[in-house]
Amino acid sequence: MLLASFPIRTSSRQDVARDFVQKFKMAAVNRQAMLDGFTCDEEIANWVTNDPTVELKGFVDKIEGTKRVPVSKGSTEMTSLYKVIVSNGSSSKVRVLFWGQMATVYSASIRDRSVIGIERAKTTSGNATFNNPYEHIGPLELTLNNSSVVNVSGDIFDEVVDDAPIEVVRLIDAPNYNKKMYVLAWVKLPFGPVTLYGSTHGSGAIIDGNYRLRVQIANYVANPLLVKGVYVKILCQSSVDTKGNSYLMVRNSDDIVIAPGKPAMTAAELHKSGFVTPKRSSDDDQGGVPKKFAPIG
Repeated sequence: MLLASFPIRTSSRQDVARDFVQKFKMAAVNRQAMLDGFTCDEEIANWVTNDPTVELKGFVDKIEGTKRVPVSKGSTEMTSLYKVIVSNGSSSKVRVLFWGQMATVYSASIRDRSVIGIERAKTTSGNATFNNPYEHIGPLELTLNNSSVVNVSGDIFDEVVDDAPIEVVRLIDAPNYNKKMYVLAWVKLPFGPVTLYGSTHGSGAIIDGNYRLRVQIANYVANPLLVKGVYVKILCQSSVDTKGNSYLMVRNSDDIVIAPGKPAMTAAELHKSGFVTPKRSSDDDQGGVPKKFAPIG
């Protein structure tokens, strides 16, 4: 008895490429639809202080975290304060403050790049001390109160998809590379939590030969495997701090993994390595490419 045979269809490279292009187009359409619904730069630029009727729609560009603060100046009573930076996807970024119970509720539901809508927030003058000038945060911040309405939609504002493969870049060249990259290096200072400009992030340092770069992790979760001396592969982008010093920006702790192929460095080897921070070229040398990394900037 003969069995009928049927051809088995396998995906060709053309099929894979076609699927990728289709997904890329759909992502671009969805992204543009979100941008069209975000608050425009002109509206944000015309906000006035102490207006309790402000609306804002955008995505969470940065989570600065929760801390305990006095309910008023000189008070011993403490309350929770949760801060995020909301971007409109254009040139405006606004710090948003959640107090008390709202801090507890929304810190549990807001995620990095969450699309968020806010109504009846009050504009207040921000404290420039907490602003990194490279992040271009607006002078007015939004304070939420009991009459404020917050909608965390569940949508995520994805970064622009780039179909180009991510390159492995030498540590010495990383400050002048303006795309996402992989860097292979050894951990000299293990990653841990640091508070800067009012936000909590992860920080550490990696080395390769005589070169050393600081690493900043936006969404930091401790990883006990990333000990001093271990060889790692990091997905990152270059950035600069308020003094113009180069460092590597990592969006999530999961973007740092142990890399095979190289043994861990001993304490003696680490002690004799990683003294020089690679220099970053000027903006003119880079064809006007901005130094600021836009999230993970």
